[in-house]
Amino acid sequence: MFRRILSYIFPLSLHQRTSTVSGTLSVTLLNGKKLLNSPNTDYSYGRLQQVLRFGLEQIGFSAIKKQKKILILGIAAGSVVETLVKEIEFDGEIHGVEIDPEVIAIGKQFFDLDKVKNLQLFIEDAQEYVKKYLREI
Repeated sequence: MFRRILSYIFPLSLHQRTSTVSGTLSVTLLNGKKLLNSPNTDYSYGRLQQVLRFGLEQIGFSAIKKQKKILILGIAAGSVVETLVKEIEFDGEIHGVEIDPEVIAIGKQFFDLDKVKNLQLFIEDAQEYVKKYLREI
């Protein structure tokens, strides 16, 4: 609780891990929320989540909820999944593709990515995943 309050004054580093794909990955507590970032990327739960959530609002939550499947290319630690499952209450199938296994490991360890029942994770290049998927249909 104290750390969460302190994070409103300055960011607190919770975890760092090196990835051959992404470089240094950092989990930080800022304003009471955990964020995943690298030196060059805002991966999950930061300002990018606000932009993505705005985009989902423009589509319309009710339209999204009617879908049977959703594909997320570059799932990172799962901030879009959280919005889909908790806010929109999407219960269809979610496929999440991420090239970096370290990002997925952090997503599971710090952001409960492995607890989402309707989520299937694919650790591979998004372009290759799409090519493979298109061959199958």
